[in-house]
Amino acid sequence: MLNLCGHLHPVAVVGRGADRLRLPCFSYCKTSERLALPAYGRLTGGHPCSPGERIWLVAEGAIVDWPQSSRQLDRP
Repeated sequence: MLNLCGHLHPVAVVGRGADRLRLPCFSYCKTSERLALPAYGRLTGGHPCSPGERIWLVAEGAIVDWPQSSRQLDRP
């Protein structure tokens, strides 16, 4: 059973150090069968996704799959 969640406010941290972006994203956790929906407001903060989650970035009006193999997560 798929669970939809809108309260986690997932973000993907793309890049490293001072050259990084925090982008809203959809995230899917296979273990808990949870699809977390992104938040778009600047006041919602954002919770960085766990390394094992499947992620779709939201940027410039597009939704883009971000494969696990191309990620370099840098926790703030």
